[in-house]
Amino acid sequence: MWLGEQLRLRRKQLRKSLKEVADGAEISVSLLSQMERGLRSVSIQTLHGLAEELDTPIETFLANLHVEADQTDDARGAVTRAGSHRSVDSAKLGGIHKEILTPPVANGSNLQLYRAVIEPGGSTGPTFFTTQTGHQIGYVVSGQLELQLAERLLSLKTGDSFWYDNAMPRRWRNPGEEQAVVLWAVSAV
Repeated sequence: MWLGEQLRLRRKQLRKSLKEVADGAEISVSLLSQMERGLRSVSIQTLHGLAEELDTPIETFLANLHVEADQTDDARGAVTRAGSHRSVDSAKLGGIHKEILTPPVANGSNLQLYRAVIEPGGSTGPTFFTTQTGHQIGYVVSGQLELQLAERLLSLKTGDSFWYDNAMPRRWRNPGEEQAVVLWAVSAV
């Protein structure tokens, strides 16, 4: 329900009709209407198209999804306990499991933290992608990461860190024979 409200709010801020946004995201008006009313769930692929059409980083929508975490009165959402981080898995991202590590109290902030576990050969696919505004900083906790930024290919290993602008066309994969674990800090500004 929260996601649908955010989609509708952003669409209205941009003064776009349901049809304009649906056409831009290559979905039906009916589907968009149902999503905005909380009657249909949203795939990561559809959400990516909507984020582009609404000129909003996809992380903004993902960061605020409902959390079923241990939120004691003491923590009040400032802590997310081990094993209760939100997953951001996508069938189109083969061999990649992502978790949002940002505690719920930070939802809506300009900084989010993610952990990606990438299976050997796992990748974002053969095509480059971009996200909206902001920057990303990463740290390879273990394994290897091949990060292609436009024409530049970076071969990273355990202990290496990296930075790039979100508008940079990119793709990445694990070329190794073991899982790669990468931490990503994503800034929306």
